[in-house]
Amino acid sequence: MKFKFPFLKRAPRPEYFLALDIGTEAVKALMCSDFALSSTKTGQQENKKIIIHGAALEYFDRSGVFNTKDFEVEILKKAIFKTIKEIQAETKVKTDKLFLGLPANILRGRVVSQNFKRKNQKEIITEAEKNQIHQTVFNEVKKKLSQEFAQKLGIFPEDFYFSNLKILVCVSSK
Repeated sequence: MKFKFPFLKRAPRPEYFLALDIGTEAVKALMCSDFALSSTKTGQQENKKIIIHGAALEYFDRSGVFNTKDFEVEILKKAIFKTIKEIQAETKVKTDKLFLGLPANILRGRVVSQNFKRKNQKEIITEAEKNQIHQTVFNEVKKKLSQEFAQKLGIFPEDFYFSNLKILVCVSSK
């Protein structure tokens, strides 16, 4: 039988996540927690604080003679697993939440085209319409890229977060 004491409040538990940065010569990892210092009446958390519990660094071992694509993937996997194992041993924490940073040589820029047709092409584009067009195009591009990477990497499309998207060329008078 459980007793409830409303005057005793349980301290909020931190939510752990792993920040993993795969660079061109090393893998860096931070084990962090997201801790709410206070909450509002509606249950929304305010004043969140990120606490770093541990760090790990592993350089790639490139001393092999077999310099093929499969060999590079194995080196990368080995360094990632070693870094994760090291940080989990140091912090005694395991989590399934991950923030991942990839270098340009692994995750290259993509060129994606997206068409958008205005209802009235004779009118001058207002600032509000320009923002709406950008938002529509960016959402479609994100959807396309997420699907492409999901097929290639085996990660769910909804797990991708895009930190940077740019429209490089936007011309058409048709």
